Amino acid sequence: FTNALTQTTYYKRIASIDAGTVTRSTNVIVKTLLGNVVGGTMDTVSTTLCVGEALPNLTVSGSTATGGPTYQWEYSTNNINFTPLSGVTGAAHTPTQTTTGTHYFRRITSVTSNSVACSATSSVTTIIIKGLSPGSIGSEQNICYNDTPVELTSISDAYADGDPVTYTWQTAAAISGPWSTATGTSSSTTYQPAALTQTTFYRRLANSESCNISATTNIIKVNVVPAVVGGTMTVSNTICVGETPSELTVTNATTTGVLTYQWEQSSNNINFTPITGATASTYTPDTPTVAATTYFRREITLSSDGGFCSATSSSTALIVKGITAGSIGSDKTICYGTEGGLLRSLTAADASEETPLYSWQKSTDSGSNWTTIPSASDPTYIVGTVTQTTQFRRLASSPTCTASATTTPITITVLTE
Repeated sequence: FTNALTQTTYYKRIASIDAGTVTRSTNVIVKTLLGNVVGGTMDTVSTTLCVGEALPNLTVSGSTATGGPTYQWEYSTNNINFTPLSGVTGAAHTPTQTTTGTHYFRRITSVTSNSVACSATSSVTTIIIKGLSPGSIGSEQNICYNDTPVELTSISDAYADGDPVTYTWQTAAAISGPWSTATGTSSSTTYQPAALTQTTFYRRLANSESCNISATTNIIKVNVVPAVVGGTMTVSNTICVGETPSELTVTNATTTGVLTYQWEQSSNNINFTPITGATASTYTPDTPTVAATTYFRREITLSSDGGFCSATSSSTALIVKGITAGSIGSDKTICYGTEGGLLRSLTAADASEETPLYSWQKSTDSGSNWTTIPSASDPTYIVGTVTQTTQFRRLASSPTCTASATTTPITITVLTE
């Protein structure tokens, strides 16, 4: 048997028989009602602070003060689930929570009488600590000397718990600083640096206007590869077919740092292609087998801290001179003792832009032996009286090289008498 009580009450049980003519009662028990415990009202109203500011001392008014009350302070992050603060049992409490966010506090007042404890909780006070999250920026880059980096972006903007935020971009030559305000427009969430000639570090400073606090983002690095100089190539060289070219070298090029090389060639000094395996600082072209002009240059690449930048040297021409024979007129048949006539030049000899030297030869044994015809040095030749079948060919020589070439022979067939 239980009922809610508002005063101290005594109880006993009476048993009866024979329609109540005989009764007996038990011992008496007493339910002692302790005084009402009042939790009280927080003196500190809910307040909003900036991170780093001192938290107020929390006190309670109107709580039970008699009967030797004891206290236990409790804390919550959601105003629903409260947990006791270990060791915090005084009448007042100065919170130690410093993280940004909303914090809830209340105090439990307990009074113990006759080994029975009664408790009540105070009202709740709220402390809001405002902070500043700087956000983050991106991203690191590798550029060549005097190039312009791509725009530095905002991966996430700063947040100041809904308060206004202003930005200042900062720059430094070393990751440890000193830091200074970046030039140009540096007050937005993104930043466009100008052309750079040295490695530079950037960060974004966020400022909370209401709390007068600031915070910086991560630091990003724009790595500038030092200037690369391609250099000056060896002067152009003229050789003959079959001669070994001179070694190609480059002067006044970058010589310090981690360098790699690639030689390139071109037939028109415009469109260059890499030469397979030609990756040394110097290069010797293969011995030429045909007359041609080939252009060479060297690409040099400097690697620095993950970045790669290249430059090409000036080009040089390897002029290979040679001789092609050209062609002469066709076979003919004549009568015995008549003139062979003019042997025409169908195509002239090519001596690599030089004037070829001509001579004519003849053979009467089907080309086994050839005899040079005296004073025959023109592109054409007039054959005099022929009395037997004879072959003729034209020999062309280079004026600067030892090379020579002969045309396909023609045959003048002489009919018998």
